[in-house]
Amino acid sequence: MLTIVIPVHNQKNQMIRIVNKLSKLLNNKKIKYEIIIAEDGSTDGSYEIAKKLAKRKNIKLSHKKEKCGKGAAIKRGAQLASYTKLLFLDADTYNHLEELKYFIDLLKDYDIVIGSRYLKESKVKRSLIRKIPSHIYNLLVRVMFHTGIKDHQCGFKAFSRKGIELIKTVRSDGFFFDTELLVMAKNKNYKIKEIPIHWSEKKSSQVNILKDSFKMILDILKLKIRLMLDI
Repeated sequence: MLTIVIPVHNQKNQMIRIVNKLSKLLNNKKIKYEIIIAEDGSTDGSYEIAKKLAKRKNIKLSHKKEKCGKGAAIKRGAQLASYTKLLFLDADTYNHLEELKYFIDLLKDYDIVIGSRYLKESKVKRSLIRKIPSHIYNLLVRVMFHTGIKDHQCGFKAFSRKGIELIKTVRSDGFFFDTELLVMAKNKNYKIKEIPIHWSEKKSSQVNILKDSFKMILDILKLKIRLMLDI
């Protein structure tokens, strides 16, 4: 039994594609599931389409009129989760969805299972203009928080019941959500498994390299200060 949360902001075409593909895959594998579309202040018609998708069996909708951020959308989805295993993935996910069952099976032994684009076995097609800043960012997080994790930001993560409860406590509402979640999990000695994935970059990514990288570095410093002061 599995809950899948898909945060969506102005991604109507990607949303339709991923929901259809997931539904077909999970039905074929006879996995009991629900898909929660966490629509976040879209202006491209994503909300209207999501309402139609939510009329299908096993699909729910969480909607916010104003954009609150990826992290906020995932937290809303976690609040609605009916099952004790949860996976969240980006609407424009680039990895092979067939790897999904492997993630879920590993939750028998781990609290959190995360996809990684930076393990030896990972097969990744990504431009240097995105790859280099990402490597620097992940190195900075490892040095600052001693996580031992190669890829904090990959948008493909699975959680046990214990992990789902942790999701609800993360403060970040934006892209930094993933990193803060993993830092918190490490601090609480959660069992985390990082596994290689297939990943092919698309031009539809909503990440603005310069703007978002600068903001996330500030978020790293704020989190470090917060943890040092225990506030």
